[in-house]
Amino acid sequence: MSEIIKLLKEGESETVEFKPSLSQTDKVIESISAFSNANGGTIVIGVSDKGEVLGADIGKRTIEILANRIKQNTDPVIYPSISIENVEGKNIIVIEVRESKSKPVFAFDKVYKRVGKSNQRVSSGEIRKLALEGKKSIGTKRYVKMRVWRILMKIR
Repeated sequence: MSEIIKLLKEGESETVEFKPSLSQTDKVIESISAFSNANGGTIVIGVSDKGEVLGADIGKRTIEILANRIKQNTDPVIYPSISIENVEGKNIIVIEVRESKSKPVFAFDKVYKRVGKSNQRVSSGEIRKLALEGKKSIGTKRYVKMRVWRILMKIR
């Protein structure tokens, strides 16, 4: 059984999100923020919440446009792996997101974290905690202090 079929059968979870179409690109980007701030995950576009393959309308520049929207609306910029898979004769888009080493990751100037099967907006206290987690990977106290200050200024 292929990995994608297995994901579809197991359903949505803390690391898997289904979206029926590209009309929900903003929600996809929020999920990218949530997965980046947690343990990573997979977003599958063209699949209903119940795991039914609907297919995605994919044109010549669809992936390029999607990648650009992700780049323009995440901070720090996230570059997930994006691929097209054919399941049941229909094309779906699979986005693989890794946990970010530079936390928190914003989407549309807000921070999200994956909790169970949903994306939750993060409080200012949790943003500070994520920034301190990011410090371990980045290494400099000054960077973290500046980043937390910028984050708090965005919240106000």
